[in-house]
Amino acid sequence: PTQRLYQRFIDGIGAPKPCEWERVPRAYIGGYAAEVETIFWRLEEAKAKCILLGSDCGGITCEAAEEGDTESGVGGSVACTVRHGDPPLAASPIGEESHVKHCADGDCDAPPIER
Repeated sequence: PTQRLYQRFIDGIGAPKPCEWERVPRAYIGGYAAEVETIFWRLEEAKAKCILLGSDCGGITCEAAEEGDTESGVGGSVACTVRHGDPPLAASPIGEESHVKHCADGDCDAPPIER
């Protein structure tokens, strides 16, 4: 990762812009991202994995929060998965919550590792 960041500065591109996340209650994002079915118990960990997966990940879908929780991932008690986006966003019949990743020109996605 350090080499990629260094190369961005050498190329005059600069640091990547951070992702913006849109919280969408009562919705899910279809399909697992890059066939990753791992359950993340903290929303921030799921977001980090989504960024690492790049354009294969369109966001995060989490199970419905427990009563009293205001956002998924509170207290580490909500299961989240990284999602591809087919369908991109749909109404959840079970009250799931999604966090859609928005990147200007894909800038916040981790670039692929070249070997």
